[in-house]
Amino acid sequence: MIHAGTQGASVDSATNTVTYSGSTITIDVIAVQPDKPDTTFEIAGPVDPTLHLPRNAIVTIRLINMDNGADMPHGLVVTSTPPPYPFMTTPMMGGTTGGIRPLAARSATDVQYQAGSARFRTTTAGTYYYLCQVPGHAQKGMYGRIIVQ
Repeated sequence: MIHAGTQGASVDSATNTVTYSGSTITIDVIAVQPDKPDTTFEIAGPVDPTLHLPRNAIVTIRLINMDNGADMPHGLVVTSTPPPYPFMTTPMMGGTTGGIRPLAARSATDVQYQAGSARFRTTTAGTYYYLCQVPGHAQKGMYGRIIVQ
């Protein structure tokens, strides 16, 4: 799934950015990849990168929660509200879109991952943010920036 989500993407590890092109874009997001830091998203390799998207593209975000443990759900919303984020993010913000409800964590013994997706159109140029809406996660740094050009 991750390799399919890099089609039409240009990754710049030096600036921690992923630039997408085209009118139909799929962004694959891994919540807490086993070899990556806790409360992070991995997209096309980089952790919590800035995403550059063209205006008027149809964007599908596919999220996989690879975290394990009894209390490690992760979700994703897109908002125009910039950081810093309080402990409870979603109720404090307006204008969220592209939401994926928090997905349950995998167990330490079961390798079944939880997945979800959302679709939206990048109609308005500007700066937006993707973040995990689980209380405390965005506050700990589980977010990144989206620039629609």
